[in-house]
Formats: sequence, C-alpha cells, structure tokens
Amino acid sequence: MKIDKITKNLSEKRNNYNIMWKMKKKSQKKQSSAFSLKAKEENELRSPDNIKKKRTSEHYVDLYEPNPVKEGYKRYEEELERLIAYCWNALDETKEELMDEEITEVINNLEKDKATGPDGISNEMIQRGGESMRNSIIRMMEKIYSTEEIPEEWQTAYIKNTYKGKGSKKLMDNYRGLILNPHLSKMFEKIIEKKEHEQLQDMSEYQCGARNGKSAREHHFTIRTIKEVAKEDKEDITTVYFDIKKCFDKMRPKETMKELWLKGIKGKHWRLIYKLNMDNTLIPITDLGECEPIKVKEMIKQGSGLGSVISAITIDSLTRIMNKQKTWSIGDIKINPFLFQDDIFAANKTKDIQETVNVIQTFQNLKRLQFHEEKSKKSILNGKREEPIYINLIQIERASSHKYLGKLIEERNIEKEENKERIIKAKAAAKDSINFINRRELKNKRVNVGKKLLQTVVIPTLTIGAETWPQLLGIEKGEMNKIQTQYLNRLLRVPKTTPKCALKKEN
Repeated sequence: MKIDKITKNLSEKRNNYNIMWKMKKKSQKKQSSAFSLKAKEENELRSPDNIKKKRTSEHYVDLYEPNPVKEGYKRYEEELERLIAYCWNALDETKEELMDEEITEVINNLEKDKATGPDGISNEMIQRGGESMRNSIIRMMEKIYSTEEIPEEWQTAYIKNTYKGKGSKKLMDNYRGLILNPHLSKMFEKIIEKKEHEQLQDMSEYQCGARNGKSAREHHFTIRTIKEVAKEDKEDITTVYFDIKKCFDKMRPKETMKELWLKGIKGKHWRLIYKLNMDNTLIPITDLGECEPIKVKEMIKQGSGLGSVISAITIDSLTRIMNKQKTWSIGDIKINPFLFQDDIFAANKTKDIQETVNVIQTFQNLKRLQFHEEKSKKSILNGKREEPIYINLIQIERASSHKYLGKLIEERNIEKEENKERIIKAKAAAKDSINFINRRELKNKRVNVGKKLLQTVVIPTLTIGAETWPQLLGIEKGEMNKIQTQYLNRLLRVPKTTPKCALKKEN
C-alpha cells in the first residue's frame, strides 16, 4: 500500500496512534519470520513442518475444550440443560420478517480492507458486485432467516495464529487465535444485532465493554472518585483485579444463550444466534500454511458480528448476583465490580473484600471459567490495613500499581508512575511521527501530515484520560510542553532557540 493512500486514513476526530503504527509497519520492509513451538521434547523443534502444524491444531482442540464442572455445581448444570432445551422449542411470537432495506443498509455500511474467511469473499466484492449479486444476497439472507438453516460455509472459519507481543514465541500460550469468519455470516449477525439492538445493549451500568457510548474512561473516572471519597471518609479500601484464563475461548454458549433469553431475545433470533455458534470447523493458519481443520461443537467466536456483545452480556450477569449481596456504597450508589468485557475490578472495605471475592468466585464456578491466581492482584486504595485475600484457596499478591484498561492505577491516589509512562509513550510517538514524515514519499505533504500527527497522535497520547488525572506537578507540565516544542522544531526545521510563541503562530 502506498504511503499517500495510508495517510488518508488519518482522522481529525480520534487518536490516530494505532493508524500511525500501521503506517510505520507498512513502510518497513517485511522480514521473513519462522514459526516455532515450544517442544514437548528437546528434539521436537527439529521436527518437520507437518508435525508442528499438527501440534498447532492440537493446541486449539485443547483450547476450546470447556472447563470441567466444579464439584457441587452438577445440579446447576442439569437445570441449565433443561432451560436450553425449553428455549429451543419456544414458539416465535413476534413473526418478524426480514426486509430488503435492512439487508441493503448493512451492505452499504460494510467496512473495507477486512481479511476474508475461507470462502474468499471480501466486503468490497459484496459492495461492488452489482445489482445481480446484491439481489442474490438479499434472497439468500431472506431464505436463511425464514428456514433458520445456516449454510455449512458460514460455520467454517480460519484461526489466524497471532503472537501477542510478549513472552517466548516458542510457547503457544503466547499466541492469540483470531477467528476470520466469512463476511456473509457477519453480515447476517449485524442484521440480527440491529433487530435486537435494545435487548443487546440492556446491560448494567457496571459493564462498559461492547456498549454504545461507553468507554474505559468511565471506570477510570469512577476509580479516582472512589479513592477521593475513601480518603475523605478515612475508609480502608482494598481492590482486586481479576484475570480470567482464556475467558472468550472457554466461555460456553449455553451460559450466553441463557442470558440472552433472560434479556428477552427468544424464538427465531435466539435459535439463529445459537446456530451461528454451533458445529464449527476451524482451520488454523500459520507462517507454515494451513493446518489440519478442527471441529468445535459450540463456541463464542471472537471476530464474529455478535461475539463481543454477547460475551459482555454473559460477564455482566455477575452484577445480577452481586445485587443480592451486601456491598460497599457511596451514598445510594452500590459499588459493584466494574466490568469491561472480561476485565473485573472489585472494590470494597478491606474488612469485607474477601466476601466480595467469594461471591465472584461462585460466579466463576457457575460459568465454568477459571481465574488466574498468579495474575490476579490486590491493591490498597486507601488506608494502612491489609488483609490476606484468597482466590481458589490461593493467596493473591499485592501490587502497588496495576494497569487496568490501559491506565496505571496506583495505591493511595499517587499517579507518578502513570505520568512517567505517558511521557515515555508520547516521546516514542513523536519520534516515530517525525521519522515517518521525513520519508521521501510524502514530498510536499510533509508539514500537513506532520501537523495532523501532532494533533491526533502526539497530543492525544499525552492527554488521554485527562479527566481522571490528579493535579500535575510543574516538572510534568514542563516535560509535556517540551515534547510538543521539540516536535514542532523538527517538523518546521527551525533552530531549537526559536521562541515558543513563534512556533505556535507558525503551526
């Protein structure tokens, strides 16, 4: 892709940090990479590629195997099975039809430059295929909606084996399986999502993941408020950050479908959502090529049209459980655990925090999920009192700071480390931006692109989440101003001694 074409993706209305990173990657020469696995035996790393590919498929078979039923929860499982059987046979009282206009609207709003599934059909092909193709798609969608029979091709997807960016590249646990579903099936899911929009967005105020108009900043701001109130009231407050092992890979569709039923999604739409997540054939793809396909009876597919929102609804069911429990309150507001998809942040008075953890642990057992005891941490937001906290009978460690949804949360309202991290990241963004605009391909567009990168990459990196900051120190303000001044000096190619007022006027 040409540099000129990439720069057109820059938006003046959002933080373009990720866009700038993609531009940087596109402009670099691709290096050949070797796919490797951690060997079960020492000589296995020297084994032929076909054995490595086979082991990749075996990894995903194990990954999508549900966690076992915990002791004492067998009766709950039996009740869940009976409910699901009842839901399958429920009559569709709405008798809703699929209109041509609904399908056309989804086609017109398809995103471009998205990787395709095994069928090779891209969104561009769907949009530019002409009236004949559009009419064929409309007829196909209407028939599937009417008969509730999902095409086999829609249940076949790629798993792109993607390195997470940390840990050994030889360990498969450090790879994420990104599922590339057929775009036609994702289109169909978007149609159902539009029809059931109100029910799918009906989550508690504690869940900010997959919510229209919600963001992580709401949680960050509330956490800051909690710290300030606790300090003012002299309350000992402890928080626990829960880490769920392979949450989306281990989440069971039966639990999700139960929650959708309780939200009021029933009949045809309920059955269609379930069928879209059943009888899956997944083909892992690696640098070595396609691996042996695997079969997964039921799963919530990451990357599907509905996967994100129905997963968030499943985790949000924790709030229903917590509403029956006694939790800490600020005025009339209950401080239930904060949720962002599978990220769980629980705060309570230090003397009561273990009770909160026990309730969340019950949620874990009901949903057949598993908390990562080593990665789950506790912090003291206020006070000096510290109590041991146990998850699954294992005492978790205390962390003086913990990164939650991209923001470093530090104990006792001290944000020094986060400010340092923000400044380091902004310096890196400024350096990458300058290196990028100095490329010959930009020619006369250099200054205009540089100004846009300053406004939409460097400054947002410095100021993101500003509404949650405590008061900045003078030295921190100086560092932030220095980054912007140095950037403008390099962009405009003027001496370092140029007054700031002149730089601002020129910019």
